Amino acid sequence: MKLINDTLKVKGKWAHKRVLSFVSFHVGVAYAFTPAIYPEFEVHEFVVLCFFGLSAGCLGIDLQQKIKVQDDDSYIGTQINNNNEIIG
Repeated sequence: MKLINDTLKVKGKWAHKRVLSFVSFHVGVAYAFTPAIYPEFEVHEFVVLCFFGLSAGCLGIDLQQKIKVQDDDSYIGTQINNNNEIIG
């Protein structure tokens, strides 16, 4: 649980972009390997790239906000307000 808490949560609450990135990456992997279970299933390359692109985009936006936003533990960047979206 520590890995999930450290990776997907910000200050104890679920971070929207981090969860979306985690889920889209794993759905993309599952979609890409579906023919291993069902050989007649046809994988479309653009769908896999869309899932991985969504995952990379969400991580990039989250990293950009983390650089610009002040953390409680250490000061990073110049922006003072916290702009992370949280779930719940």
